[in-house]
Amino acid sequence: MTRERLTLALLLAFTFAVRAIHPDQPIVENYVGRQIPTAMVARNLERGSGFLHPQLDTGPWPNLFLVEPPIYAKLVASTSALAKLDLEPTGRLVSAAATTLAAWGLFGLVRRREGLAVAWLALASFGCFPVMIRYGRAFQPDALMIGFVLAGLRLWDDFEATGDRRLAWLGGFVLSTGLALKLTTAWALLPWLLIVRRWPINGKLAASAAMLVPAGSWYLWAWQGLAGTGSTASMDNAGLWLGALSPGNWLRFSVWSEVARGLIGRSFTPIGFVLAGGGLLASGRLDRVWIGWAIGCVVSIVALAGKWHHAYYWVVVAPLAAVGVGRGLVQLWRWSHCGRIAAGLLGSFFLLSCGWQSASTWTTPVEWADLDVAARTVASLTTEDEPVIAPEAVLYYAGRRGYRLEFDPAATRRAVGEWGVSMEGVGPLNLTESYNMIHTIQTAAIRSSSYSMHFHITSSNHLLVADVGREESDAGRRAWRSAIRRRADTRVVVDRPGSMIAELR
Repeated sequence: MTRERLTLALLLAFTFAVRAIHPDQPIVENYVGRQIPTAMVARNLERGSGFLHPQLDTGPWPNLFLVEPPIYAKLVASTSALAKLDLEPTGRLVSAAATTLAAWGLFGLVRRREGLAVAWLALASFGCFPVMIRYGRAFQPDALMIGFVLAGLRLWDDFEATGDRRLAWLGGFVLSTGLALKLTTAWALLPWLLIVRRWPINGKLAASAAMLVPAGSWYLWAWQGLAGTGSTASMDNAGLWLGALSPGNWLRFSVWSEVARGLIGRSFTPIGFVLAGGGLLASGRLDRVWIGWAIGCVVSIVALAGKWHHAYYWVVVAPLAAVGVGRGLVQLWRWSHCGRIAAGLLGSFFLLSCGWQSASTWTTPVEWADLDVAARTVASLTTEDEPVIAPEAVLYYAGRRGYRLEFDPAATRRAVGEWGVSMEGVGPLNLTESYNMIHTIQTAAIRSSSYSMHFHITSSNHLLVADVGREESDAGRRAWRSAIRRRADTRVVVDRPGSMIAELR
């Protein structure tokens, strides 16, 4: 093995190992609302829901999660069964492997265009960016998407260099799978068009259309499949996406602050942002592939302005930022003796800032400290046929289906709206009362044998409600728990600073 291959293998192994630390950590860090639904889909695939019917455990049932094809969830479920591992660590390890695949793809693309020194630095910075640490080990499809896109582009690049058609076929399959995982990365076909030079423009356009067929087929199926679901969640998601595409989003200060926070602060660190910007703009001619990627990122940022508060969207910028950091450090190093000192100091501070900003990702947030105890308690007090009112994470870890408890006003409106009913006022207490009413109606219908559920439920006179989190830091949660305690027909089962479980009669 040559020194270059050995070094590459060690860096890739390090990229994987960093993300494989503590794989059995509960999947509730960062953005809970993306990891838990993905895990629910994966578990229901294990139970036999079928690839075309990805399902959530929150009602109304069947609650199909048609936002994207469940490729990642299916891969995790299959790997979990083969490796005899629990779903949660399997999901983290699949994401870690996908991030390593992305690093391999990026290294090949940079090596051919910028040289070995920039390629090493780009690979290292890509693996250290906080956004790639956080979502490179999360139970969600973003790491797999960027892994398949970068690996697919590299395979096409190798086809251009060697003429081996097998690389083109494999690259086409891998890249089309990456686009299907997240159709919002369809702009990656722009750098692909700039990579492929062997084919005429008509051939490239035909190949581009072919690589979009898997994603397009899924969304055609999803659109007609909305009629077969008992929940309006997928239709609500479609409406949210249309709202995210509105040009009026750019008139809101909150959008600009989220973009600044994502680019300059949370995703790449301030030092990384400065290095990346300097490397891309002030260190010589930029290859057209990077220009194409930059144009795609700008188009994506402009088009999806309403979605950038979800920090995982910034993973698509990470490859370009990594190239910029590598170019910037090499340019400083070659400048002069003082430049070498500056490059060493900036590189060291960059790595330290990445580690400091990423450290929390291996720690379960304090608000979820009671999750395991609460989930076990809920599981012990109910059967699999009894629905529960609880946050999604509690439902998932308890292995129960149920009604999604929310505390944010907009989220409470959406949650009850998915049942097609209105709610007097806004808040978690009104949401709980609405769920109690829905459950009472369903129980009466089941007893009269005039109602059927997607899964069997027990017609009982009580409904369990559970919550996790410290009420002293959340006024809404504190008010809700106080109201639950005061109810005359409520039996409080658990009442701790970090959790509360009660039985509604």
